Amino acid sequence: MAVAAENERTIAGLQGALRLLAEQPTPVGVSVKLESVLATDAPALHHVLRKGEAAFSWKVASIRRLEQVSQASICLDTVDVAVLPMLAAAPDNHRAARLLQRCANDIYHFARKVDGKNGPYKLDAWKVRKVLVDANMDLVNKELPIDEERVAAIRQAMDSWTR
Repeated sequence: MAVAAENERTIAGLQGALRLLAEQPTPVGVSVKLESVLATDAPALHHVLRKGEAAFSWKVASIRRLEQVSQASICLDTVDVAVLPMLAAAPDNHRAARLLQRCANDIYHFARKVDGKNGPYKLDAWKVRKVLVDANMDLVNKELPIDEERVAAIRQAMDSWTR
C-alpha cells in the first residue's frame, strides 16, 4: 500500500504541477490527479503535464479533459486580444462579429467535452456563448453596433467564467 501512495500525487493547478516538475529528483512514473484548474492557466498546465508524461512517464488521467479546457481558454484569449480590439476600433465590423459567433461555438463545443451535457463547466460556457452570439446577432439582424459598453459586458462574462 505504501508504494501506491508514493506513486500518486494530487496537485492544485499550474503551481502544483510546476512544484512537482521542480522536485529533485523529478518523480518518475507517478500518477497525477488534478484537484483544480483555472481556465486561464489550462494551456500552460497542459504543456507542463504533457512534458511530465513524455519525459518522466507521468500518468495524468484527466489530460484529455484538461486539453479541452485549454482549447476553450485559447478561444477566450483570441476573443479578448484579437476580436474585441477589432470591434473597439470599428463597432460595426461584421467580420469581427462573425468571429465572435465562431469562437462562441468553439468554446461551447470544448466545454461540453469537459463535463458532459449538464455539467457546471458546460453550463457556464453556455452563458458566455450566449453573450457572444447575442452581440453578433444584434449587429447582423438589428444593425446595433458592438459598442464599448457591449465589449465591457463581453469581457465581464468571459472573466466570470475563467475564474
